[in-house]
Amino acid sequence: MKIARLLITLVFAVSAFALTTKPIIFIEAEDGFDVAIAAAINRKHVPVEVTNDKTKANLILRSSRIQQKIDTDSTGTKVAKMIFGVPTILPGSVSVQLTDLEGKVLWGYNCTKVRGKERNVQSLAEAIAKHLKGHLEHKE
Repeated sequence: MKIARLLITLVFAVSAFALTTKPIIFIEAEDGFDVAIAAAINRKHVPVEVTNDKTKANLILRSSRIQQKIDTDSTGTKVAKMIFGVPTILPGSVSVQLTDLEGKVLWGYNCTKVRGKERNVQSLAEAIAKHLKGHLEHKE
């Protein structure tokens, strides 16, 4: 009788532990964007663990290359903008998708941010982390 109770308690404990474990995500991105996404995931308290070892992950977050709009302004327009204090703002955009190990797409997101060149990477990564958190917490 005691052994049966112990086994039942053990089964419930193991199943409860399995339900509360966080997904382990491997981030595939180029040009260091994976580091920006990992930092944003940490900053936004997304309920996942990030790994650098693809074999330990159970989910993969793939990112496209960040697309920056090409500045097509002429030299005269650039000088005029500088004289009148108009900032040069170039939008950046990126797409991500979350897949399981078999390649099934679980979530996707496309983001465009209009900021200064240097701030686009951080802003894009934080938007991804925010929406990933919403997806994982079933708010989206």
